[in-house]
Amino acid sequence: MPNSSELVVLSNVSGISRKYGQDQHGCQWSQFELDPFCGECECEGQECDQETCPRFVTECSICGELVSSGWLCLDGGEEACCDCVEFTKDEETAEATGPQEDDYTTTDHILWYQSGKLVLATTDPNNLHTSADDTYAQVKAHMDKAKYWPNAWFISDHGNAHLIRLY
Repeated sequence: MPNSSELVVLSNVSGISRKYGQDQHGCQWSQFELDPFCGECECEGQECDQETCPRFVTECSICGELVSSGWLCLDGGEEACCDCVEFTKDEETAEATGPQEDDYTTTDHILWYQSGKLVLATTDPNNLHTSADDTYAQVKAHMDKAKYWPNAWFISDHGNAHLIRLY
């Protein structure tokens, strides 16, 4: 694992089927997955080794690990594995604007709503009136399954919105 000064730090990450964001230098990055049917095979008649054949893997430009998916710099072509990418959110902007229509909201950390509709319940299986110990992990898994990562908010009993850090 590279040290933190070598990592790509992406902010304002969003997207539905693929995430994309901007790094600390202003470059745009997008998720990628290699399609083995798009590349040329360099194995010259031998049986392809899926661990090393360029049709199946590429090298991370930061740590050198061979990967089949990760992040692609749209401004320079560098590729980075997921271990070499960190995420930040522009929390000042999010806090100032408050919840948006497609953001997740909760008033109890149990029932989670998106666009006014109930999308997830994260109850403790032993006590249906309390939230589960892994509530945020369940919310993240739900977002990952939907391939959509909006902000999440706790709405207090006074109506104040508090941004929840999930990532």
